[in-house]
Amino acid sequence: MCRPGEPGGRAGALRNPDGVATDGAGNLYVADVNFRVSQFTTSGTFVRAWGFGVRPGGGQGFEICTRATGCRVGIAGDGAGQLSLMLGLGSDAAGNVYVADSDNSRVSEFTGAGAFTRAFGLAVVPGDGKEFEVCTSATGCRRGRRDDRVGGFISTSAVAAEPGGAIYVADGVLSRLQCFGEPGGTPCVRNLFRFGELKRDRRRGTASLAVKVPGPGNLRVRGKLIRTATKRTETAGSVSLPIRPRCRAKRALNRDGEVRVRIHVSYRPRSGGPNTKVRRVELRKRR
Repeated sequence: MCRPGEPGGRAGALRNPDGVATDGAGNLYVADVNFRVSQFTTSGTFVRAWGFGVRPGGGQGFEICTRATGCRVGIAGDGAGQLSLMLGLGSDAAGNVYVADSDNSRVSEFTGAGAFTRAFGLAVVPGDGKEFEVCTSATGCRRGRRDDRVGGFISTSAVAAEPGGAIYVADGVLSRLQCFGEPGGTPCVRNLFRFGELKRDRRRGTASLAVKVPGPGNLRVRGKLIRTATKRTETAGSVSLPIRPRCRAKRALNRDGEVRVRIHVSYRPRSGGPNTKVRRVELRKRR
């Protein structure tokens, strides 16, 4: 049996949690209107929290609090590592935590232990800049410029990290998703593809399906009733995948002259995650 929790600012307490994320090390991160990020084990044990002014008797700068030090409600603002209205959390394979801060129109990055690394958005470095920038503790940070240009946000509502290194940020007001990566890298590789022409070989009872891909990667076709086939793509364009029946489908084809099979086609671009589509194909064979 459970009952509603008691909201508050003490160590381990939460108030209107809006974002949650986990990492590969078994840690759970929660963002709430205490203007801090709290870290727990997946069994529910409180580990630490971080934000501005979160330690009782401490200052008004960036701090990390624990059960031993005690915790209090953080101070909202736009300084380096400071948090305001957080609507989403994400984490990557390296254990970094990303915070979608709607009020500050930026995304802040922290280590899993709570140290502030950087934040990014439009004009987030104090000064006269108006373009996409990355701020750190050394440069200082400020509230990002609310804008619908590339790299800008109006209301960051969710953030997620992809194994290939891409950071995806959703904007609830702009109804769009943006992809970010390291300078010089290519993590935001499209994995969208589409089917082209299906050609049947009625003498053999096989077929070939054209698949149009956006760039280099690997294509794979599989299914319970067909043989698995893999092809490597070196450039954008059309690739032909063989569809060859096996087992029950092959027997039905020889008996009836036709059979329907369900195929799964997956495309994984280099330095990107896979995308899979399902399609039904009818194979025919002259008897």
